[in-house]
Amino acid sequence: RTGDIRQLPHRNPEEDINRDSGDIIGEYFTPNPNGATGMVWVGEELYVVSYDYNELRRVNLYSGQLLASYPIHECPYGLTWDGEYLWIGSCYGDVYGYDTDGNQIGSFTSPVWDYPALTWDGEYFLMRYAFLGPDAEIYRVDVNGSIIDTYTTSDYSHDMTQMVYVPGHPDGEIWGINSWIEY
Repeated sequence: RTGDIRQLPHRNPEEDINRDSGDIIGEYFTPNPNGATGMVWVGEELYVVSYDYNELRRVNLYSGQLLASYPIHECPYGLTWDGEYLWIGSCYGDVYGYDTDGNQIGSFTSPVWDYPALTWDGEYFLMRYAFLGPDAEIYRVDVNGSIIDTYTTSDYSHDMTQMVYVPGHPDGEIWGINSWIEY
């Protein structure tokens, strides 16, 4: 289900200093999250991709206030940050780069011709088909769309609709999620 979020009162950032791991920082309904197909935290702001409106939205993390929205390509899906640019996939297999002000800086065609689960490992993109099931390969891809490496997994039996690379874990790890199950 999409958009099933409630708004909490404004939180003071100082309150977060004493929070425990796993504590919910806040939940927001404004801007309307319907159609959110990707989000990433950049500095003190949250960027959200809206599939319903073909928009990239910049949101204040503490108040939930919509700071800006930018028109982007159609059927956007997946979002990652490479330390300089935001990268957003599409249902056609293309990946578009944007600066934090919503200006398109480039694009490439990926080996994933459909909706991509997409993340950045510090050097390359990691991507796979979001809805192809357990046998979908994970591709390591450069900013030109060239495949650097391919990985297969056999540890799960579901789609992986979103993923994130966690560099702080030994040898890095990919965390994935689908509609019902976390990996």
